[in-house]
Amino acid sequence: MTTTPETSAAASVLAAARESRRVADAAEADVLAQTLAWVELHVTDDPSDAATWGDTPARLGGEGCPWVREFTITELAAALGMSPASGRRLVSDVLELAFRLPRLWGKVLDHRVPAWRARAVADRTQHLSPDAASFVDAQVCEFVNRMSRGAVDKLVDEATARFMPALAAQQRDAAADQRCFDIDHTQVSFAGTSLIQGSSIWLMRSTWTPPWPTSPPS
Repeated sequence: MTTTPETSAAASVLAAARESRRVADAAEADVLAQTLAWVELHVTDDPSDAATWGDTPARLGGEGCPWVREFTITELAAALGMSPASGRRLVSDVLELAFRLPRLWGKVLDHRVPAWRARAVADRTQHLSPDAASFVDAQVCEFVNRMSRGAVDKLVDEATARFMPALAAQQRDAAADQRCFDIDHTQVSFAGTSLIQGSSIWLMRSTWTPPWPTSPPS
């Protein structure tokens, strides 16, 4: 293919965009690493000791993550230009990755998984038991760059069913309570069909014969 000034310029723009994305991803990974370093400077093994010094201890991330001093989150959020709520989510995700999803965390530090993808997984695993979280970590670490959020959700559901059957049963019961099936006969189509709406169940199109003729008699 003949190279023209236009195609050469376009290729240069795309190359520059790829490099900018690489630099941005590396910077985001570094932010996560520095967040962990900051938090580890303010971890407390004794929550009551933190409260004694006028600081509220916070337990962020899932089971097995350390307690951190509350002011740690506030100062970090201010330094990064985040709201306190966003700062808490950042710290929660980083602790979850570092302490409960170590394989995925290693991929982030090696710049093989973007920070936002890893955080999307960490956000979904914080309610899991340590065994369930470890199962998710082992499954996603090699494939997370090709997994949709729906696929991650299904994996979390599988981990819940395998390692937390009581919670899985509660979730099924809660989902069943939200099921509905409604048939609306108030607006019948010319074909004599009515609208059916529902959730969590398979729906079939229903035909209903109205009490009046839908076409003139022959």
